[in-house]
Amino acid sequence: MTNFKITDIQIHHNNVKAHHQEKWEQKLKVIIKLNLQNSSYSVSQLAEQMDMSERGLNYKVKKITGLTPAKYINELRLQRAEALIKSHSFTTVKEICFAVGFIKPAYFSSLFKKRFGMPPSQYLPFWAICLPFWGIIILLIQSNFAIN
Repeated sequence: MTNFKITDIQIHHNNVKAHHQEKWEQKLKVIIKLNLQNSSYSVSQLAEQMDMSERGLNYKVKKITGLTPAKYINELRLQRAEALIKSHSFTTVKEICFAVGFIKPAYFSSLFKKRFGMPPSQYLPFWAICLPFWGIIILLIQSNFAIN
């Protein structure tokens, strides 16, 4: 018979709880990301897909992220928009706006500016200008290491 201490059981319980929370967060992100382009996607739909009440979802998402579910959805949309800008997948702010589920480009631009410090109209050319230089810098660094 093995003697377990209370602290061993608590540590195991905390590990199981943390693992469960990570899986829940992962499921939350996947569901939201699958619905990013859907401009009519709502918190009630998310709650239904997470098998929770809206109130329970609001409490849990806010506890984990510090954001309401609606703001968390917008945050993931903005992160995706930034990735699309950096990848040059789209050439206009309007295209990016619609691709991540926003309806109004002006609203999208104001949220983007709050989040990243510049509007997407400035961010877009910034990355269009910088990206080719990153390739050159990487080649220079690689060739410098090859010489040494």
